Amino acid sequence: MEKLNILFLGGAKRVSMARHFKRAARALGREAVIFSYEINRDLPISTEGTVIQGVRYGDSRIYDDMRRVCEEHDIHIIVPFIDGMIDVADNFARMDGVHVFSPTCAVAAVLFDKVTCAALFDSHAIPAPATWGPGQPVVTPLIAKPRRGSASNGIRFIDCSNIEVSDMRFVGYHECHDFPAIHISGSPAKAIKVNGVAYSMARGGKYEWANNCYYYGTDGTKDLGLAAEGIIFDTSSPKTSCTGINVHDCHFEMRLNGVVLGMKRTNYNQVGKVSGAKITNCTFSHHYFQPIGMHAENVVVENVSGDYALQPIDISTLSHNVVVRGASFTDIFYGPKQEAEPAYASQSYNNRIENSSFTINRKYHLIGMDSYALNAAEGKVGDTFIVKNSTFNFFTDTYGTFVVRTCADRVRFENCKLNINLKKQTDGSSPYCIMSIFAALATKATSPKVELVNTDIEINGAASSSAGRISNPFAYLFSKIGAKFYSVSLNQCNIHGTARVDWSLFEQMESVSISNSQISIGGCDYHGYYINAPKRLQITGTTFTGRLGKYNTLVSVPNVKDYSHSIDNTTVDASVSKLFTTSPDRRHTRISNVRNRTTNRPITK
Repeated sequence: MEKLNILFLGGAKRVSMARHFKRAARALGREAVIFSYEINRDLPISTEGTVIQGVRYGDSRIYDDMRRVCEEHDIHIIVPFIDGMIDVADNFARMDGVHVFSPTCAVAAVLFDKVTCAALFDSHAIPAPATWGPGQPVVTPLIAKPRRGSASNGIRFIDCSNIEVSDMRFVGYHECHDFPAIHISGSPAKAIKVNGVAYSMARGGKYEWANNCYYYGTDGTKDLGLAAEGIIFDTSSPKTSCTGINVHDCHFEMRLNGVVLGMKRTNYNQVGKVSGAKITNCTFSHHYFQPIGMHAENVVVENVSGDYALQPIDISTLSHNVVVRGASFTDIFYGPKQEAEPAYASQSYNNRIENSSFTINRKYHLIGMDSYALNAAEGKVGDTFIVKNSTFNFFTDTYGTFVVRTCADRVRFENCKLNINLKKQTDGSSPYCIMSIFAALATKATSPKVELVNTDIEINGAASSSAGRISNPFAYLFSKIGAKFYSVSLNQCNIHGTARVDWSLFEQMESVSISNSQISIGGCDYHGYYINAPKRLQITGTTFTGRLGKYNTLVSVPNVKDYSHSIDNTTVDASVSKLFTTSPDRRHTRISNVRNRTTNRPITK
């Protein structure tokens, strides 16, 4: 029986199509032999044919490689199954003895554009679904797709209700791989390789890839094999809503974003509500931005996991009554975030993270930017952003500003664990790695407050002053609108590790309250006191361990008249020679049962 050799391009899952070809060939008295050109071998199509491992369709070597395959296997028919392979197949339409079952590139260009495709169908009176182009009025609810997208990439549900998406895979154009390094500053970077493909960066934030280029953002990321958003749920006007969303048991990989609940706007008064959403039992891998992003209310995110992303979960403007429970993400650049546009901060409230874990190790591609484990920024005045029973693993060997950014009105950690691992910068530009663990940036909201209850903070660096160090574990930072101090409360907490502190453990606080806690660090080097100039201080039932430097003092007295300090039932390190830098005003100070840890002698001043 005469053989008919058929080459699929990107036919990884086209098992039933291969069987159809075989049946049709037998009806003609021929034997169809299936080959499939892929970038991986272990694929479903291998049950019906031979998988030929080749190169990506964006690789300049593909034409020579395809010609080799056609000649070695005496290919008679080429059938492309993915958009990118149509122009490749068209190149072989003129090859002797090879028939290509696909449109030409010119025809495909018309069909790939949904607007020109609809116009073509209309001109030939071919029935087709209603299509609206840019600027044309639409009727909702509807499901929108990108004008030039394919394979349901970037599918958007607008003004829909009671939507269930389950047991689906939203994958990109290539298998998962690390992304090229990106420098936000636009400084030139050395060429690097990803899966054998060289990338180099020109000035202005522009990257070159083969003969193409892309910028930081979404332009050109398709060259990396990234597809658009997996699913978007959105509204068209303030009078509409998108409700009853249930996404479960799905997998997302190689996307710009995974699940998006409500899109970012310049004016949030012009949007309706995205409400009542559940995202459960989903996995995410290799996302350029965020696996889960939301401008939504009444949301439950539960039992989700993933790796390699810029930021796993973004609880953004308009988001309230959001619960994230049982999330687990590794190899991320940022931890989760609550952040609202200041004008809409009052609509960010009652959000929480529970029973979750995040590993932030800067393996992601962003260079020259601060990383953090949690960003709790803005929020309704008086509201508390709550983190319970969760673990944050933070690794860095480059300089950063903070581990936890606290600009929300209140942030409360309960039964949490923060593992902070510091190394000296490899370029030697700074002896310490981060400014602060908990840092309050100036904000138009009231002064932020951090509460830690039964929380363990381990800060590890080399046990010498020249290696992994931290400037001020608890501190404020400045911004253009000035400095704002904040309050911190520790109850039944344990702060320990080998890292050394340059200035002080608690720096320039409005109020510090420490009770029933253990504080044991590598030492405080420069100022040589644990707590610097708080207006309100209360310490009880606490032990301080870690050798002090210059002043050998527990507390620096603030230069104000109305301060209040109280220390009782507390043990201090042997290096503490006195409690205060200057003689305190006894009208504002109360000391009871404070002792030297080594000698057990009382310290009274």
